[in-house]
Amino acid sequence: RRRELQNETLYTVTQQLRLSLTPEGFEQQRDLLVATVSRIYGQAVTLQLQAGSVIVNVIAEVGDSLALNAFRDRANTLTDNVLSNELQVETVRASAVTVTARTIEVPIDVECSPGFYCSAAASYACPLGTWNNLTGQTDSSKCLACPSPERTTTLGEGSSSINDCVCRVSYYRASDGHCLTCPVGSDCSDAGVALSTLPVIVGYFRASNVSIDVRRCPDAGENCGGRDDCPQSSSGCRGNSSRPCAPTLHGIFCQLCREDNHHYVSASGAELAHCRECGETLGASAGIFLGCVVGAMILTSAILRGYRRLSLNAREALRGAHRTLRLDVKLKIIVGFYMITTQVGSVYEVRLPEDVQRLLVRMATVVTLGIEVILQTTPLSCVGLPGYVPQLLFWMLTPMVLVLLILCVTLLWLAVQPQKVTRWRQAVLLKAAPLVLRLLFFMYPIVTQEAFKAFPCYTFDAGEPTETSWLRADVSIECYTDDHTSAKALALLAIVLYPLGLLLLFARLLYLARGAITSGRPTPLSTALGFLHREFEPRFYWWGARSGRDSNLHTA
Repeated sequence: RRRELQNETLYTVTQQLRLSLTPEGFEQQRDLLVATVSRIYGQAVTLQLQAGSVIVNVIAEVGDSLALNAFRDRANTLTDNVLSNELQVETVRASAVTVTARTIEVPIDVECSPGFYCSAAASYACPLGTWNNLTGQTDSSKCLACPSPERTTTLGEGSSSINDCVCRVSYYRASDGHCLTCPVGSDCSDAGVALSTLPVIVGYFRASNVSIDVRRCPDAGENCGGRDDCPQSSSGCRGNSSRPCAPTLHGIFCQLCREDNHHYVSASGAELAHCRECGETLGASAGIFLGCVVGAMILTSAILRGYRRLSLNAREALRGAHRTLRLDVKLKIIVGFYMITTQVGSVYEVRLPEDVQRLLVRMATVVTLGIEVILQTTPLSCVGLPGYVPQLLFWMLTPMVLVLLILCVTLLWLAVQPQKVTRWRQAVLLKAAPLVLRLLFFMYPIVTQEAFKAFPCYTFDAGEPTETSWLRADVSIECYTDDHTSAKALALLAIVLYPLGLLLLFARLLYLARGAITSGRPTPLSTALGFLHREFEPRFYWWGARSGRDSNLHTA
């Protein structure tokens, strides 16, 4: 019974005394008074007894620690049978004294711990969201509320320090101690989240443990059934604060490989983003390249043989169909469309629908003459060109090398012809011009896109002391550093040579041939430049140059 009455309130004890301690039943209820020695902190306990109540001694064994220092009658009106001050006899038989309305005081000397307040024979833990660092407190008002109680709480009752106050669910503790709303991409479903341990969900990334800028990774929607993100995402961004990237990845958005001689493979379906050893793909890329070359040669040879076998009427019908369909015009429109639409996802940081992505992949195969397929199998980083600057330099030099190769082949072809050539330079240029123009038309969009990639950066914590920026095309390059300055200088050179240089070259050539084009009396130059003006009305011969200008501006 003594254990059952531990920590009960004074009100309960008083009520039990009123109901139970009667002259007829005190022998059976003699242990009830022991409730007055339950854990009482700091102050003496006061029992208010009504007239007719009975105060009962207890039956105590020797050695019992009842902690009863004394029973005193403040009004000093008890009969001679006063209760003893000490219970040290072997057995104290029950005896009773009937009193009028009097006060009995039982002083107990114990401590009220921090995190609690004590009142009327009981101790109470400070409730959630409050704390108390003092001992011996007897009022609930001593439990102080945490700062900004609408955003803070404690992890449990009985908190003894203001440091026990933590941020509520959906909030995190900032570096200045304030609780702020958790950003999109974080998981604050538990209380007590701090900036340094801010949980990030799968598919999202933050640059450091002191950054509050949580970003959605470009591949967050993979394996999500069309949604922007999901717990099952195969993104390389795994969301863990201590290890935010998949095992073989690191860097911004987890797009860099930890080991040399490896290249990054983005997430695809259920396949997790990872790094693949370059040696595993070089053979496949070489096979694809040779296959494309051989296939193109066989296809070209078959088309030429078939065309020669056609009758003159059939050939004229094909030429008429070509003029009617204007395939050159449609091809140029497709290239301009490709240049612009492929930038939408990266510029605006949006995920295009999967059907659109598949269409752009097919278009890339055509527009880039199959080069895109080869680079997806073996990136340039696997052939000694890691990073943005070497790759941009590669794309700048590739058209020049191919043009030089075309000129050399044309020169050799003219050398073996039976006709005598008197003006070699003019003959080579005019003969090679149609193929060179087509080559440059297909190559300059690639170089243009690569060149403009030198400027967009991922910026984290903009305007904050922890602000950092990283080049989107190569997240190993920090923006506004010397490395970035070098990359921009090379990109500006590429823009001058290709988008601007080729545009001015085409405009100049068309201007030189304008008389022959508008008059309808072709010359060798106007014929060689047919790819630039043939599909337009003669008086709009310059429209091709204008379309190229518009595509460049939109891409930029």
